[in-house]
Amino acid sequence: MRSFGIDRANWGSPFLIALVPLFVLLIVACDDRDGGFKEDPRVADQAAGPAPDDGGFREDPRIADQAAGPAPDDGGFKEDPRIANQAASPAPDIEPTPEIQEGRLPGRTHGDRAHGIWPQVWSQHAPSVQSWEYKVNCGDASTHEEACFLSDLTSVVVITPAGELIELEKDFNTNDFSGEVTRRWVLYGPDDGNLPARGDYVFSYWRAGELVYEQVVPYDSDVISYPTEVTWNRTANDIEVRWAPPAEAANGMHYKAIIWHVDDTPELFISEVFDWNVDTAVLRDVPMIEGGKYSLNVALFFDDGYAYSDYIVFEWPGTD
Repeated sequence: MRSFGIDRANWGSPFLIALVPLFVLLIVACDDRDGGFKEDPRVADQAAGPAPDDGGFREDPRIADQAAGPAPDDGGFKEDPRIANQAASPAPDIEPTPEIQEGRLPGRTHGDRAHGIWPQVWSQHAPSVQSWEYKVNCGDASTHEEACFLSDLTSVVVITPAGELIELEKDFNTNDFSGEVTRRWVLYGPDDGNLPARGDYVFSYWRAGELVYEQVVPYDSDVISYPTEVTWNRTANDIEVRWAPPAEAANGMHYKAIIWHVDDTPELFISEVFDWNVDTAVLRDVPMIEGGKYSLNVALFFDDGYAYSDYIVFEWPGTD
């Protein structure tokens, strides 16, 4: 009897051809490696997240990152770290003083500033002078004895853009003639010095060896011309002063007529302010003594300094 077998010759039998689909179905049904029916990978990925090597659909990484935060090697969207830091890091427990709350960094013109002080870098310009002046003033007061932030300091130091340290001198006084009140720390550069260099100047305020405050003052300015052809004349006890204004004189500037004693003449200092658009000033009832020697000059002041005429030395004459 011949045994039954499947060989190449039998594949053409209609019976075997009909059995082929059944064998295929049995093999697929018995294979457990694929886990049977698989859900749409897009749905599965949204529910559980894709496998690391899955190329299926992924949620917008910006949305996922905002919810759970990106992994360290994630190139997805990250929230602005400044916003995150504000939310996660509490602000320092510091109660700002009223001066800090209301203050602001100094500019190049007058205005309200922290502690009510006005630091300034000024240029000096005259026929034979080019130099600097560094100073810081308190605000207006009726007397120089009125206390302000600068009153009890022990030192004020200016650090120039070149790193040079300049220590200012305290100057609190009231002018006997004009009544002008001065509350400041100041230092004038030498006549043969240089104009201020452009850059940032740091004003440091010290009290008993402790740094209590600092301000940065930017300087970027040019010089202006000075008054010329200064003359004077006595009428009774008044002195009339005339000059030729410089071309740069403009609104916002002002003149000062300044008189000092000379040599052995009793000490005297006179300073009076006049508008920018005049060329004549009258100083009334000046306390100069007959035969005394004095010097006179006229200065034009602007935001970043002043330019002044040559000094005229004269003797105060008697009246006819």
